[in-house]
Amino acid sequence: MTTHTEGTHHWVITLEIPGRAAFTQDGTYTPRPGETRSGALHALLNSITEQKPHLRGANITFFSIEPNQL
Repeated sequence: MTTHTEGTHHWVITLEIPGRAAFTQDGTYTPRPGETRSGALHALLNSITEQKPHLRGANITFFSIEPNQL
């Protein structure tokens, strides 16, 4: 996964372990050529759960990725 301070896309994800925890994070991401939204989601989710193993298996309650340039 490539995450840059000023990546080409901005993303937001919210994960929830019902009754126990909710977690929201955002950042920027530069997808590989030909990468899909699904590929980006799974790359970001894997990165988050590597850093926060207690979130493995959490429900994805929100995910958005859009071009970062206004």
